[in-house]
Order: sequence, then C-alpha cells, then structure tokens
Amino acid sequence: MDLDKLCVLTGSPIQLVVEMIDASAARGCFVTDDSGKLVGLVTDGDLRRALLRGTTLADPVEAAMNANITTTAVGTSKDDALRTMLRLSISHLPVVTPTGKLTSVFLLSELIKPPRRNNVVVIMAGGRGTRLGELTIDTPKPMLEVQGRPMLEVVLLNCLEYGFTRFVFCVHYLSKMIEDYFGDGSTWGAHIEYVREGEPLGTSGGLRLISPPPQDTFFVLNADVINRVDLAQLLEIHESSGALATMCVRRQIFRLPYGLVNLEDTRVSSITEKPDISHFVNAGIYVLEPDFLNFVPENTSSDMTDVLNTALISGRQVQAFPIFEFWMDLGDHDSLHKANALVP
Repeated sequence: MDLDKLCVLTGSPIQLVVEMIDASAARGCFVTDDSGKLVGLVTDGDLRRALLRGTTLADPVEAAMNANITTTAVGTSKDDALRTMLRLSISHLPVVTPTGKLTSVFLLSELIKPPRRNNVVVIMAGGRGTRLGELTIDTPKPMLEVQGRPMLEVVLLNCLEYGFTRFVFCVHYLSKMIEDYFGDGSTWGAHIEYVREGEPLGTSGGLRLISPPPQDTFFVLNADVINRVDLAQLLEIHESSGALATMCVRRQIFRLPYGLVNLEDTRVSSITEKPDISHFVNAGIYVLEPDFLNFVPENTSSDMTDVLNTALISGRQVQAFPIFEFWMDLGDHDSLHKANALVP
C-alpha cells in the first residue's frame, strides 16, 4: 500500500483530507509530522461529524482528527491484526515502529469480505430525462452510458460492493430496455424485481407499489445519481440513530453575484461583497424504515422531499448523513460529459 496516498502532514487543510479519502477505498487518512511519526487518524465518520459541527474545508486537519488511536507493532500478522480490529470494532490499524513512525496500515475492508445483506435497495429508474434532449428519445436515461456502462449498472455495482444484492427497479419510460438488459439480476449475482409505473409517480410514489412492501430497513436511490458512498456505513449509522429516515446531504457553496446587505429595520448594519453561501443540499440517497411508507400517498405522484417534510411535521426523526465521496447528478449534458471523464 502506498502510504503517500493515505497520509497528510499536520496543519494540512481538511479539503486535502477529503480529496485523499475520496480517491481511495481506505475510508480514512493518517496524519503525520515532518519526521513521519503518526499523530492521528481522520476517518470518513470523523469528517462527517466535523462538518456537522460547522468545521470548514479550509480548517486544519486537527479540527477533525482523532489523536487517540490504536496501533500495532511491526511484524504483527494479518490474523492477529484482524482479531484486534474485530475485538475493538475498528477499521484501521496502523503499524508503527518503537519511535512511533508509521510504516504500514491494516484495513479491515481488505482483511474481510463484506457480508451479504438482505436490505432491499429501491432504485428510481422511470424518469424521461427531458433535460438530456435527443439522447433520451430512444433510450431511457438510466441506460445512458458512463464509461462504457449504463449509469444504472454503475449504481448497481456500487451497491453490490457493500453486500447489497436485493433490488427493486421502479421503471416507466422505455422500461423494456431496462428489463431486457438487467433481467432478474443473476448476471451480477443479484436479485432484481420491477415496479412498473403506469404513469410517472415521482421520486416516492412508486414505493407504494412494491409488493410485498419492505419489512426491514431499505434504501431508495436515484438511477441518475452515481456515487461512491459507503452504503454499509450509511446503514449502520442510520440504524444506530433510531430515525425514521436518513438522507444523504452534501455541502454546496454558491457565490452570490451581488453584495449582501444586512439590515436592522431600515438601517444598514453591514455589507459583504459577493459572499460565498454554504448550504447542505439533498443528495438523493435515502435509508428508510418500513413505516415510512405510511407517509407516502397512495395512487398518486409524490416526491421524496414532500414526504419527508410530512414526516417531520408529524414529529418523526429524519437524520442527515453528510457525504464527501465522489457524487454526481447526471441531469444534463454537461454532467454526463464530466462523469465520463471523472468516474473513478
């Protein structure tokens, strides 16, 4: 393993850590000093918690770093490392010299294969993709290719990587092309069923057509959102939260093209020229409990955001899961072109 791709120096901006974690499968980044001595670890979970606290990407890595980490000595066997990691429920075990210099790393993801999971993954694949114009006249949007594969297959493969093999595809526009390509899913070692919407039902309406309805925690994904989110970790955090729903959110920064004027009554209190406005936005990836379906109206089109708002008004908990991994919404020509160049 190339440690240079897993390590940053003390004082490095969190933005660099985000880029390094996003570019690897390690789900963590080690912090060292100038001599190579291990100082701390930043996991993707540490990053998410820091972002929710208001930490910015320009802050130093120490703002998100965990300095209290378990290490092991040079010469530790894989079996001993695995036993230690399972006993302590940790995913990273750095190997250090007696002086604390980092020499290598054991990763739990490389020592064990992901377990097969029974949670259903519902993928919304019925949209017309009108913003893509002539590309979707004869081809459903989920079948447009990203680096030689239909984008829906890219979404499917990411789910399979984390042990999820049960799928429901909600289809409508030119659905036969999707069904002919994916069939029952056996080619991918998966099981695929289909919900055929007679008319478009939005981003949540098709959930009421799943028969039998999910009995356990389930996912809802969009076929045109490709990403490298760790769905197993997302499920774990959702289940520990006790929430009805968990939605992935992503921080987006917008440059306001005008000066922002703050007022107190009619008096100007301050002026900020063309500020950057930072917000979390909906990333289109959800984990839901079965009784979420009670909030979805029957026999009508509905969107996930409206249903989530209804659940919130009723007093139910909706949890946020900040993501920083590779993520793209393939809604237009520009994003589709970028995806073909950037998908890892």
